[in-house]
Amino acid sequence: MPMDTEDHFAKNDEPNDEPNENAPEQSVADLVRLYMGSNVKSYERHIHSFLESEPRKMSVGWIWVALVFPYAWLMYRKMWGLTAVFFVFNILNRRFIAGFTNDLTGISSTVAGLDIYIVSFIFGSILTLFTPILGQHLYVRFAKNKVQKIVSSTENMDDARTTISQSGGVSKIGAVIGSLPFAISWSLLASAYFMSF
Repeated sequence: MPMDTEDHFAKNDEPNDEPNENAPEQSVADLVRLYMGSNVKSYERHIHSFLESEPRKMSVGWIWVALVFPYAWLMYRKMWGLTAVFFVFNILNRRFIAGFTNDLTGISSTVAGLDIYIVSFIFGSILTLFTPILGQHLYVRFAKNKVQKIVSSTENMDDARTTISQSGGVSKIGAVIGSLPFAISWSLLASAYFMSF
């Protein structure tokens, strides 16, 4: 029978008068660390703020890689769903704002091009900065949800820890795939530049 996540972690927080050195750590935070793998040190502050401190709070940070390669970073961390959401938002950004401006003002996109560009630029900038600033917190939340789903659907803790370890970590292939939009964009810009001569 699958374990109840809340009951399991609540029992784990109860004091134990008979310490067992071989007993596995089973708190949510420790399982999140297990999920993240070897490079968990850069997330310790965010894990502590969101999972171990009272009151729990959101923490911000800065990830240079996520600023330059947002899709690559998200896919490297196996956050496939969030990658798709960000990709769709970025693709629809200019089209949506252009259509909204036309419907609202009745002005053609050519005449209102500057306003559309400014609004689109602001919206795009927010999306661009969202991942570098909040990426670490989002990853902690993502790992927490994954861990709790695995624990609640697994028969025993040993199997849960094995599954968590195997499903976590990073995806190097995801990082390569996530870098393609950036590489393609720069290739097109370079081609357009050289063709202008």
